[in-house]
Amino acid sequence: MSDTPACIEQRVFLSVSRDRVWAALTNADDFAAWWGGPIDRELEAGRTIVLTHGGRPYTFEVVEMVELERLTWRWHPGERHAVMDYSGEEKTYVSFTLAPFHDGVLLTIRETGFDVPPLSLRQQAYADNVRGWAIQAAALMRHFDP
Repeated sequence: MSDTPACIEQRVFLSVSRDRVWAALTNADDFAAWWGGPIDRELEAGRTIVLTHGGRPYTFEVVEMVELERLTWRWHPGERHAVMDYSGEEKTYVSFTLAPFHDGVLLTIRETGFDVPPLSLRQQAYADNVRGWAIQAAALMRHFDP
């Protein structure tokens, strides 16, 4: 049995409108501006997206888009080795949930499913993504308050 938690959750308060946060999450140019690398197309439910970060491609599938409320995708949390075939590995789910909060938006970033990847990848993928989501949350905050 692994001691790795099944979920990562990061909450960020953004003092901008939900429209602006939604655009930052779903518009390819806006997404690239805070993520730190481009995505190959606009997000749309059912679409596979390739994002580049740190010079490496990462693939995710957009599962759900509820305008101004929630974006969900799934991906391989340990997809950091370009030479490995991840097609047989289980994916985690990433959700971005927007909720009105005072004069802005409370954004909850949640990645679930760390109890699913193979034990050999689980702890490293979890540790990498805890750090990664903290970095991305800070980048998103800077995007709105440069």
